[in-house]
Amino acid sequence: MRAGRIIFEMKKSVYVVLMLLLCAAAAALYLYCTPFGVGLTNDSSAYIGGARSLLAGQGYVRIGGDGLPRAITHFPPFYSIVLAGISRVTGQDPLATAKWVNLCCAVINQALFMTVLLLLTGSGLTAFLGGVTFLCAGPVLQGHIYGLSEGLYLTLFLSGLALSLRAVRCRKSGLWLLIGLLSGALVLTRYAGLAAAGAAAVFILCVIPSAKERLTSLLLYLAGLAVPLGPWLLKGSRDGESAVNRAVSLHLPAADKVEEGIRNLAGFFLPEFGGFVDKFIRFWGIVIAAGLILLLAGVVIFGLREFFRPSGSLLHSALFAPGLHGAAYMVMLIITVCFIDGSTLFDNRILLPFYVCAMLLVSAFCFHYFEQKRLKVLEVIVLIGFAALLFEDELDLIREFHRNGQGLAGEEWRESETRLAAEELPSGKLLFSNRQTALSLLNDQPSYILPPMFDSASFTERDTFEQDRGWMSDEVLSGNAFVVVFNYQEMMEDPGDREWLETVLEGLPVLAEYPDGAIFGE
Repeated sequence: MRAGRIIFEMKKSVYVVLMLLLCAAAAALYLYCTPFGVGLTNDSSAYIGGARSLLAGQGYVRIGGDGLPRAITHFPPFYSIVLAGISRVTGQDPLATAKWVNLCCAVINQALFMTVLLLLTGSGLTAFLGGVTFLCAGPVLQGHIYGLSEGLYLTLFLSGLALSLRAVRCRKSGLWLLIGLLSGALVLTRYAGLAAAGAAAVFILCVIPSAKERLTSLLLYLAGLAVPLGPWLLKGSRDGESAVNRAVSLHLPAADKVEEGIRNLAGFFLPEFGGFVDKFIRFWGIVIAAGLILLLAGVVIFGLREFFRPSGSLLHSALFAPGLHGAAYMVMLIITVCFIDGSTLFDNRILLPFYVCAMLLVSAFCFHYFEQKRLKVLEVIVLIGFAALLFEDELDLIREFHRNGQGLAGEEWRESETRLAAEELPSGKLLFSNRQTALSLLNDQPSYILPPMFDSASFTERDTFEQDRGWMSDEVLSGNAFVVVFNYQEMMEDPGDREWLETVLEGLPVLAEYPDGAIFGE
């Protein structure tokens, strides 16, 4: 087969029609799940707020409780830049723009996923079946309907992966400059993109047969990577802060976080009815650990073999590319949790890039395994069965997402009496809150966070807690500030939260109490 030639098992026109139908289904599903706009989380505040600041000409900053701008370093800027750029053209607020940007990403990613599978296998049928699994995956849907950067991340990741396969297949070294640019934008969308950027460099070294071509491709890739990434690193150096504003130290994840990760990973691949996952959570933990070790070992062995004897075969690219990226992402995630940011959760949103690589790997493996045994019908059965398994979980999400807005966009926040009361507080006063992101996103009220006793990233006690608490108390008692506590009654029923709140709020008068919170002040 000539390099770059794709052989379809169905007519090209039929494949294109099926791909367009799946893209239309992805758009319809997204719109059905976002009747109240994109879901909002604490992180959404940084991305949406950063876009608003860019739109206002203030730069990529957040507005502190004192109303002054401060540089955002923990959240990379590219998603905010996209929102601000489109908002400037349309005249919409970035929060409204986010819904349509994420819709475009959902449709484009559906097509890109199928395109990558087509390049990996040369089979239109496998690309279509894989596209069905992508459409039926709950984490994929979840990654697009929130005002977060996951949708754009997947667009850049899948585009880079498709171009990488094309560059290797057609021996086009010049494409690696463009791939490097995409990888740089990927890192500036989510710092976890460093895993994909590193994996792409390894992919160049392992699968390109000529040493001269390897060097040329790698240099072009690194040059492209540096164009978007360099200015951001220089900015962080100028501001005197690290790119992620985190110190490196060992802090192993808590047992409940590890268990959550096991539950999510096992639940993605296994049926959840009858408590099948929860009943054997320790067993699945062992299976997952063994599976990840085997994946990593397989990638290393496969990569070394390709490095010393590059074959450039379709089979090798199909198994090596998604396996390499998936393994690199999981290794980086574990390193991040253990050494950089212990607050990172092993939830489905964080695991999404690994799930996408896993779906690519499963689809490509099924094609090549059943193709050799001439059992095409079994490939169809296995992949449709996998899609049905995924849709079992996604169906619950679809119902939940359609019924109400998600996170801070939910009805309980839109109609929160505490939030509405905070909106009527006198302007010019300082605000402190346990949900400063809600006040920022929904009320456009900058606020300080209530003084935390522990650092969420390293789990160590904060040295400045007493000083911060004393300053806040002085400001409230002098009539210069208010404290807005959401879910106050619920938190007071939890021993840990109660101890913290009683310490933080000691001596402060209650201005008003509501069913979903309380406001303290004179």
